[in-house]
Amino acid sequence: MTDHRSPSAAGSERWRGSLLLGDEPKDLDAEHPVGAGYSPEGDVYLLPGDEIEGWNGTVISLWSGHRTGLPSYEECADTVDAEGTAKQRLTENTVLCVRTSAGNIARLRLTELGSGGSGSGSENRTMFDTVIWGTG
Repeated sequence: MTDHRSPSAAGSERWRGSLLLGDEPKDLDAEHPVGAGYSPEGDVYLLPGDEIEGWNGTVISLWSGHRTGLPSYEECADTVDAEGTAKQRLTENTVLCVRTSAGNIARLRLTELGSGGSGSGSENRTMFDTVIWGTG
């Protein structure tokens, strides 16, 4: 009998690319991250003043690992379990680990910080280089 399951389904890459966040929550559990509005599918969105917030139980952790390079799936899962909170402040070179509302793990590396002003809308947008891993 042949086993058709992946030998390592946990941590398998689901999506990789540039993610533009604004003040509308994005669903990181979709095949490609999409705007979800303030629905149960939304995971993360921006707050005025350079903060990112989790939605629907999504938790975010600031990566502060001592190694050079970006955190792996396992490192992100560990840090978000240990230090995940509802929101984080964004600064230049920020790397975040996220556990989505469906339990997937994402790594968001800040590439372009938005306005940081107190307004919302088109000025409050920030770009991330993103990898989303499935949990199995």
